[in-house]
Amino acid sequence: MDGISKSQRSSYLKLDQVDVDDNEKKSPEIKEISTFRRFLPQVCASAAQNLLILNLGIAMNYPTIAIPPLKGTRNREDDEVITFTEVHASWFGSMAYICQPIGSLLSGVIVEKLGRKRGMMVVNIPHIIAWLMLYFAQDIYTVFIANLLLGLGGISFFTNIGIISVPWIMVSEIYPNKTRGLACGITAAINYIMYFISTKTYYDLETSISLFGVITLYVVVAFLGTIFVYFFLPETEGRTLEEIEEHFSNNKLKLTDRKIVSQRLLENRNDA
Repeated sequence: MDGISKSQRSSYLKLDQVDVDDNEKKSPEIKEISTFRRFLPQVCASAAQNLLILNLGIAMNYPTIAIPPLKGTRNREDDEVITFTEVHASWFGSMAYICQPIGSLLSGVIVEKLGRKRGMMVVNIPHIIAWLMLYFAQDIYTVFIANLLLGLGGISFFTNIGIISVPWIMVSEIYPNKTRGLACGITAAINYIMYFISTKTYYDLETSISLFGVITLYVVVAFLGTIFVYFFLPETEGRTLEEIEEHFSNNKLKLTDRKIVSQRLLENRNDA
């Protein structure tokens, strides 16, 4: 009736069936993602925060444990060329909070401009420079400038941006909704353990490897923190919680994939 013979119609039906069979064969199999595979990238990302917290504990406690040898009251090296007076020690120990209000005010602006991940990386740059300055310091002025770079003075806003506020924001974002409460609690516990470790081990480290050996170790910790943040922590600025969780749940991604795809940006690009 429609001008197509029975043989032609039978051929069309066979072709349609072949196409359907081919599509079914080509359809990718959806593999279930293991719990370990979902949580491992999130644990690695949160570990970056703990390395920065360790760096913070070292920087904040350093003036207290450096003053006695520099004043000559304990563990002073024979070849030490720097000597603190009471005035020097007082300023060195109290410089930490001079610019903390400025840092608190600037932290939001800087994070908005640079992003959270870059803010966490930027904080380690002045820290690495400061530890190197302390290692090679030959006068009091170099020590005080290095102290400022550690975030205990004029550049303390780097500490606010990179360590105090941003890591906790990112931790609350990268953990899945089902386990966010428990995971954040465990991360907070590890955080305070890092504080304890950085304070408790200093005396033994100074006794065994000297003050300059401890400073060298602190440089390594700051450097490792920067590298760890770069490779394992994706940028979450401008991404929804659903997009972040989907990123960590994607079994095809590598642990070092740092770009979270924003569905809103893709939709806006397609509309344009």
